[in-house]
Amino acid sequence: MRILIIALLLLLVMLSGCVTNTDYTGTYEGSKETVTLFADGTFSVQKTDEGYSGTYEIMDDKIYFKHPLVSYSLNIKDDTIYDDEGHILYKQ
Repeated sequence: MRILIIALLLLLVMLSGCVTNTDYTGTYEGSKETVTLFADGTFSVQKTDEGYSGTYEIMDDKIYFKHPLVSYSLNIKDDTIYDDEGHILYKQ
């Protein structure tokens, strides 16, 4: 019984290390647009001449944006959202 309790405690400690509590919500600013991620899974984008909104989901260092007219993904890490061409948005 004692070995079972120890094994369960070790398993609990190992699994708790797999959970990330990164809070990506907030406003990110780049040279051409501002992106705001809300806690309810929605986002808004504001460019100088237009704006739009939709939903987002984060999986494996990628953020997937979904809008009725377009869907796309970008990389997300720490306090930055960036694409493969080097365009970066910084969390404010």
